Amino acid sequence: MRKFLGFLLILSAAFGGAVGQTRLYLEVPPTVPLTVWGGQRFLAAVLEIDNTQSPTNHELLRLKLRNAASMALAGEYVAAVEFVRPADRAVVGSERREDYLKNFATATGIEISLSPKHVTPARSKSVLEIWIRLKPSEEGKPLPPGHKILIGITDPAPITAVGDPFVVGDPARGLERLINVELEARELAAFAGARFLAQRIQLQDDDPNPYPVYLKSLHVRNIAEASRILAETYLKKIEVVRASDGKLLGALEKTEDILGLNAGGVTIALGGTGVSPAELTVPDDGSFELEIYITVSEVVPSERKLQLATRVYQTEGGLFFFQERLEEAAVGAVFVTRAAAGLVGEDLTGRDAFAFARHPFVAQKILLTYRYPNDPNTCVLTAAVIKNVSVDAPVRDEDVLEIEIRTEAGQQLARTTSVKGLRADGVNLTLPNHLLLPGSTETLYIYFRLKDTIEAGRKLRLETEILHRSANRSLRTGGIRSRAEFITAVNHPYSVDFTFSPPTPRWDETITFTPNVRDDERDPVGRDPIVYSRWEFGDGRVVERNGPPEAVRHTYNKGGKFTVILLVRDDKGLESKASKEITLANQPPQGVDFDWSPKAPKWSDTITFTPSAAIRDPDGDIRAATFRW
Repeated sequence: MRKFLGFLLILSAAFGGAVGQTRLYLEVPPTVPLTVWGGQRFLAAVLEIDNTQSPTNHELLRLKLRNAASMALAGEYVAAVEFVRPADRAVVGSERREDYLKNFATATGIEISLSPKHVTPARSKSVLEIWIRLKPSEEGKPLPPGHKILIGITDPAPITAVGDPFVVGDPARGLERLINVELEARELAAFAGARFLAQRIQLQDDDPNPYPVYLKSLHVRNIAEASRILAETYLKKIEVVRASDGKLLGALEKTEDILGLNAGGVTIALGGTGVSPAELTVPDDGSFELEIYITVSEVVPSERKLQLATRVYQTEGGLFFFQERLEEAAVGAVFVTRAAAGLVGEDLTGRDAFAFARHPFVAQKILLTYRYPNDPNTCVLTAAVIKNVSVDAPVRDEDVLEIEIRTEAGQQLARTTSVKGLRADGVNLTLPNHLLLPGSTETLYIYFRLKDTIEAGRKLRLETEILHRSANRSLRTGGIRSRAEFITAVNHPYSVDFTFSPPTPRWDETITFTPNVRDDERDPVGRDPIVYSRWEFGDGRVVERNGPPEAVRHTYNKGGKFTVILLVRDDKGLESKASKEITLANQPPQGVDFDWSPKAPKWSDTITFTPSAAIRDPDGDIRAATFRW
């Protein structure tokens, strides 16, 4: 049932000549939400003109309106008031002048002329809608929450709309949720000289209002346990970045600005050069992730703690808010300071083996890894100290021809032929500042080559220490002892021989060469396998193989004497060979003769020379021979 506050009898003088009775009804639309927000345009009231009792048309030229609500929203927050004809949505009257709209909430109100005039035919009704557009609720001039709008008409006679007033909404709290995103572990390391992610915060806006949230600043405090808290003087920088792309949004880069982190906390202003307001905006009903990075000094005490609690200062709908829901110490990750700890080494050398004079062998294989996997500091290898820790009959300095250190990729890091201290303080090899990046590993191979004069039975077990630098600290791996002990032994050469068939080959025959190779009886069976063999046939052609030699077939296609060589090489690099001279028979052509015509030629005659048809090759095909006159 329609609710209305009385009715108004309109005289012709007030409304442009109407005669009879015309009633006006004003009501708040019953089906729309009554909460309004900055920047919103909404239907504030419906004006019904009842001309059913009048025999003449009714013409409406102007109306005077006001905000009749208690705790009325001031007119300075209103951007426009409009009269809209529902039939075609035409705006037939409006007021947008800021100075004039200031009177909207006063007793006087504002007057709006209708153009064209609104005509209600005789014996009928018509409707006009009253729409209001509010100014944006902005920082510096937010719409006051709780203030109200209720349309009233003051002229031609006072009428107040029936219904509840519209109420300016309250953003209430700004961001609805601040979530401390878990890092990889609850207790993490903060290394000297490192920049590390100390906190990741997800901001969420999820509320009925249409406003985005604008981030203004963060208030950050170290809430770690007081007895082990890291002093602020060890902090060099605090940075706030956008998690999606690392964009820097704000920072404290001076020690004096960071002082106070462990007490009341410090404030980091967001924005500035290179940061637009859009980059500090949490979209309405959207989310945003911030990351806070800490850079610590190159020297810090170990086992000190840092745990951040963060307030977010922001505006929404022009109102200023802050959140402190991260104040509980259990929420943020706890970081424990550690000095750069450098590298540790692991011996990967195989089992015990023999070592042979002049044959280079891997005396030790070492895997270098970071002591702490998340240590962000680069390590620089500076030296290696190598000792022989064998007890009985150890290899001595004078037994060593060369020591070389290589990486797994084959890069030579150090080499020396001047060996001193192998059985004492160790042989010190300088490494050329070889870099090992955070999180990476390196495998080192230590090669030894022994002199010919070394006797059998000498022993070599290495213990190596790698010296390195990290975060301006000089560090050592400690001695890395090889699990393998090498024993020197004598390597005797292989006995090499071969046969060929047929034993007296012709020049055009295919010859089979068969090897006869055996190791010296003084060497253990299978200790020195052949890793390379090569046949050389004396005519420029060779047959090579990575392994023991096999029987081969070869054709020379010409006669003469050729030197055939068979060479083998064992896995220690020791080579042996055998050579034989082979003669390939090639008899000369027989019956070589020719004739000419004319038999008694004059000086000017052309003479024809014809080879004898009796010419033959006793050990070949004369048709394949070459002739020369």
